[in-house]
Amino acid sequence: MIMVLLQVAERYDVLLIQEIRDVSGTAINSFLEQLNGRPGNNYSMVISPRLGRTTSKEQYAFLYRNGAGLSITETYTYDDGEESNGTDTFEREPYVVKLRSQNTVVRDLVLIACHTSPSQARYEIAALENVYDDGVRRWGIKDVLILGDLNADCDYVPRSAWNNIGLRTDRKFSWLIGDKNDTTVTSTHCAYDRFVASGSSLLSAVVDGSVQVYDFQSQYGLTQSQAEAVSDHFPIELELAKRRMQPTGIVTDKNGGGGQAGRKADFIIRALGSLIITSWLLTY
Repeated sequence: MIMVLLQVAERYDVLLIQEIRDVSGTAINSFLEQLNGRPGNNYSMVISPRLGRTTSKEQYAFLYRNGAGLSITETYTYDDGEESNGTDTFEREPYVVKLRSQNTVVRDLVLIACHTSPSQARYEIAALENVYDDGVRRWGIKDVLILGDLNADCDYVPRSAWNNIGLRTDRKFSWLIGDKNDTTVTSTHCAYDRFVASGSSLLSAVVDGSVQVYDFQSQYGLTQSQAEAVSDHFPIELELAKRRMQPTGIVTDKNGGGGQAGRKADFIIRALGSLIITSWLLTY
């Protein structure tokens, strides 16, 4: 199923991969090498430390396409307290990156990756508001996208719990993947994986109709067992609108002012590439 993984991954300009458990680090590096071995691909990667308060630790990785005007300029792991005395908030601390995108309407964007603990999902989701505040305070960027397997549905976060979660009730946060979506490959019907967006520039840049769950099982005609061999989660995706270059010609008025008299400027407004972002739970 590695070919399906690679073909799905190369749909995206920015890809969050979660649940990396391989201690040696060879699996994710091998995946990146194979991805870059396909025609036209050139991705870079930033990866978090191994995170988790138990012996079972995980990493987050952001892969981003080179040559698309993208760069991840800064990263950090959110400090949620001391694990040794039980005062930390998250099973796996969120991983926060600053993304610069030269070709899209929104230029600077904070991405907050989080894979919540199922049993503590409602509390960890609520605490993500503090992570948002920390990222805004640190970098002064208000366009923020929280993404990942938040376990934000079904038994882990019952509907009755939402009214007590500020990340859900505060109108500055928009939940782009709705409760009725199914992000699981298995027989369950749960919207575990989410995009939570904030910031006027970011929200206005999201292309209408682009937010979706990508059903690779149907796309590639896979059986249930084949699909689950790829992942037990479908990726979620969104597209950010492209930026249009400003004209460089000189426009003359009807009297010939503002440039060479009697000439009209010749220029083309060129559309630069849009940006497609995904979050996908893959076990490595």
